Amino acid sequence: MRVMLLFVGAGRIEFVNDAISAEARACLVALLTISVQGVSAVEIETDSAILALAIKSSSHDLATGATIFTEIKTLLQFQFASFEVSFAPRSCNKVAHELAHLGELEPGSIVCLG
Repeated sequence: MRVMLLFVGAGRIEFVNDAISAEARACLVALLTISVQGVSAVEIETDSAILALAIKSSSHDLATGATIFTEIKTLLQFQFASFEVSFAPRSCNKVAHELAHLGELEPGSIVCLG
């Protein structure tokens, strides 16, 4: 049986140099959160083509956010039995933006919808 959960969070991310680093940091926090929940498979869908490429390849291993990208890749490899990373244009990602808005109502919170 496959159970699908959707997590979203909102809050202030400190110590990031640019937007892609902020996206990556948010992704890392989400992965760390679900890894302790016993989740074995994860699908990451992002509206950042750069983040998707940085996670799926070594193309950004020397970029400013390389440390965060490496942490994400290592976590995916060792904590999850399977994972998938995909890019979804922002126009196709309205549900995620609405869920993020819910998260803004309680900053620092994680909203879980199953």
